[in-house]
Amino acid sequence: MRAAEGWAKAQGAVDLLLDCDAANRAAIRFYETLGYRVRGLILAKRGATPDHRLPD
Repeated sequence: MRAAEGWAKAQGAVDLLLDCDAANRAAIRFYETLGYRVRGLILAKRGATPDHRLPD
C-alpha cells in the first residue's frame, strides 16, 4: 500500500480512494491502520451501469 501511495503521489494525486465491501471488516480495519477513514457509502443497482458489472 505504501508503494502504491508513493506512486500515486508521484503522479500528482492529492487524494486516494479505496473500494472495499462494507462487510469486509478486516480490510476496513487494515486500511484504517494506514490512515484511511470511511467517508461514505456507494449504492449500486444490478444492470444500471453496463460498463461496471456487479459480481453475482
